[in-house]
Amino acid sequence: MRLRTATAVAILVLIGMPYALYSLQPENGLLVPAVCAVFGCVAIALGAMFVIRGYRLDEQGLHVERLLWADHVPLDELRRAWADHEATAKSMRLFGNSGFFCIAGHFSNRKLGRYRAFATDPVRAVVLELAKRKIVVTPDDPWAFQAALRRLWPAAEIGTKPAR
Repeated sequence: MRLRTATAVAILVLIGMPYALYSLQPENGLLVPAVCAVFGCVAIALGAMFVIRGYRLDEQGLHVERLLWADHVPLDELRRAWADHEATAKSMRLFGNSGFFCIAGHFSNRKLGRYRAFATDPVRAVVLELAKRKIVVTPDDPWAFQAALRRLWPAAEIGTKPAR
């Protein structure tokens, strides 16, 4: 819900800014509002391209489905995976997007340390712990996602949250 709200507010601001600029000072003409309108439309279009449509697991790893492509994350070094609805709580964005069509990029918090997120709904978070990094995804069904991980990577500890 938070992601939808943040995206809606951002779109309203990007669309409403040109109107507000013109309404406040119509004597200045349409150049600045027109430039803002073009900028807003381009920002919305670019943001929409990065939306996360879903996740796919296969022998090659995790595929994060975007609008026009899929990001590939090899999982051959998968050690552990667990569902944690509070995994992203109190995170600091290091680089990325935390609310315009998706939550994606590099983040850090006390619980996980540094991690990479490909998320849409933090309540459905599944943490993937690899040898040298952590990844957070938010599949529609975290339990089915973990079951698929268990089938594809039987040596990994799936569903076992580390004791800390």
